[in-house]
Amino acid sequence: MSEKMTIEDNVRFSGIIEGGLCWDVLSKERMQNSKALEPYGYKVYSQNDEDGIIHEIFKRIGTTNKIFIEFGVQNGLESNCHLLLFYGWSGLWIEGSEDFCKEIGIRFRPVIEKGQLKVANCFITKDNINEIFIREGFSGEIDLLSIDIDGNDLYVWEAIDVINPRVVVIEYNGKFPPDLEWKQAYDPSHVWHVGTDWQGASLKSYEILGRNKGYQLVGTDLRGCNAFFVRRDLAGDLFYELDTAEALYNPLRINLEFKSNHSAEYCLVGQKENLGIYNYHSYRLMEGFHQEETENEITHVWTSAMRSIFRLLIEAGTKAIKIPYTLSDKIISKRSSFEVSIHVNGCEELKQKICSPVGTWIIPVNLSQSESVLELMICTSRLWRPCDLLGTEDSRSLGIAIVLSKIEMIKEDIT
Repeated sequence: MSEKMTIEDNVRFSGIIEGGLCWDVLSKERMQNSKALEPYGYKVYSQNDEDGIIHEIFKRIGTTNKIFIEFGVQNGLESNCHLLLFYGWSGLWIEGSEDFCKEIGIRFRPVIEKGQLKVANCFITKDNINEIFIREGFSGEIDLLSIDIDGNDLYVWEAIDVINPRVVVIEYNGKFPPDLEWKQAYDPSHVWHVGTDWQGASLKSYEILGRNKGYQLVGTDLRGCNAFFVRRDLAGDLFYELDTAEALYNPLRINLEFKSNHSAEYCLVGQKENLGIYNYHSYRLMEGFHQEETENEITHVWTSAMRSIFRLLIEAGTKAIKIPYTLSDKIISKRSSFEVSIHVNGCEELKQKICSPVGTWIIPVNLSQSESVLELMICTSRLWRPCDLLGTEDSRSLGIAIVLSKIEMIKEDIT
């Protein structure tokens, strides 16, 4: 090492030395080579700098069908294939959490509805992975496979044989040095205890498995999380000359962070210019509402003003909308009446005196082919406070509660 080389010169990736100064020196030297992948890394939607590295790999080898499969995506917003949707790719996400899959269904609604993205709610093992692919309609050559399940990743990749990915991205355990072959014992029910080292496999173990499956290790990301493999028949001389773990290793730099400025809330692919956010949620509260509340998996929202407005995204072929509502029986039992009028797109469609604490409005839909959003204004004859009438500590001004999770689109004609 040069006498002039200081710790400050070499530790460019984080504020502390992680794993050893030697790894930072190795990374710095490797990055002088034009075939190294680290200089091309960047983050748009990936967890670290995988977006840029994946883009660079396909710049070098080209694409075929632009099909991806990724599993372990959580809600999908921070994933290796989110950005690819913008470039016209399509594919399959597999996620074990039912809650995350429901969230994907909302946040990625446009690309799911047009068939660009399929989502499967499955807990992956080495025994069921091929069956899942076949059931979801995926086999043969695809451009990209991304694996991140925080545990049995190596065993699952080893078992895959019904698809033939051109590129594989897989998470490795960067705590272990590059010459060490280690893999966690297989456990089909394994769930990572976050932050511990009982997770995945070392880079050397993946190098060996990749070679046995016909793949060349072409790089790792700077944070020491992901290994990138290209099918050997495609790699040629396009990548770093040495394809070993020792040559391409990055340690787990847990304190290194990549930022992409504004955080993601929805997949913005395929949004309609005139609808914006309404492509994602089937409704949007505009004004005059309190925060949504969920009890026993039922979501409702109270109006907070005598005039409240929300918008609904209407499915094609809808003839009417069923909107359930609730109101305390103590309110409607009072002598003063409680009346509601509903205006659809500025016109009064329904006026009703509320006589029951539970009910449903059925509102006919008259839309032209080009329209797909209804604006509903709900006007109540008065407001009330739970602290005054129910003896609770809730001092909010309330009108009527709409049961959002039970709104239905009626496709058949109503009489």
